[in-house]
Amino acid sequence: MTQRHTTLDVRHEATAPAHQTADGIQLDAPTARIPGGFWRRVAAVLLDGTICSILTMPITFVLGVVTGLSGALSGADLHSNAPLMLLLNVSSYVVSCTIVFVYYGWFYKHKGATPGKMLLRLQVASFDTGTHLTYWKAFGRETLGKMLSGMLLGVGFLMVAFRRDKRGLHDMLWHTQVTYEPK
Repeated sequence: MTQRHTTLDVRHEATAPAHQTADGIQLDAPTARIPGGFWRRVAAVLLDGTICSILTMPITFVLGVVTGLSGALSGADLHSNAPLMLLLNVSSYVVSCTIVFVYYGWFYKHKGATPGKMLLRLQVASFDTGTHLTYWKAFGRETLGKMLSGMLLGVGFLMVAFRRDKRGLHDMLWHTQVTYEPK
């Protein structure tokens, strides 16, 4: 008597390839992953953006006050103050990038999701392996990848709404996928 194998109902086509467990056991069946939906991802981005803004606000506020005071104290001679103004603006940008690097990098590497994504039961992982992201991959995805997605009139983000695998341009560039983890 022959035994017939039936396939399980997989919720989308993009699944992880066969992989090994920590014991070195080869798993042949890929793990089905449910892609994170567009509106759920939008809500998570808004939550994470708010958290990052709250984290950067005190430092950028102080740098802004110093910039304003240095401009007011210099009077009409704005050219003599230009190097200081440039230094303060660059410092503000570096602080913001550092906070984004640490925030997204730490959460993606150690938790697989940021607080906004965790609240909405979303995970961000490497598309091929399903593993957590490194700091640099998280930073690249969140800065360069999302900047490119936005520069193309937001089409890179809208791809999430229309693609079956729910991957945006930033996900495809950095080989990531956002998945939904139901209860």
